[in-house]
Amino acid sequence: MKGYLLLRDGSIFFGETVSKENIFGNMRIDEKGLIKVECPATGKFGIVGSTSLNENDSMMLSNTDFQILKLKIGNKALEGKIVADNLPIDFHVYDIKTYIPTI
Repeated sequence: MKGYLLLRDGSIFFGETVSKENIFGNMRIDEKGLIKVECPATGKFGIVGSTSLNENDSMMLSNTDFQILKLKIGNKALEGKIVADNLPIDFHVYDIKTYIPTI
């Protein structure tokens, strides 16, 4: 299913999603070199990769987009949202721009 990853800075990366659930949270690079998006409130997380998806992954990006995203994350805190629904992008931009962290 088509989906996208929206970052708080306004960047957008289009890809394929397995999950039918949107996940919004903090992004980091895990020990396997994949990108993990984890919600601090619910503990739910999604995995972003650049190879074929399996049931544990949420989103697959092209290899180029994946490498660019890893460079953007680096060692800094970055928030993003994996979007797997058909709501207008404006809804998700508003959601991510108005989010107030609880931690």
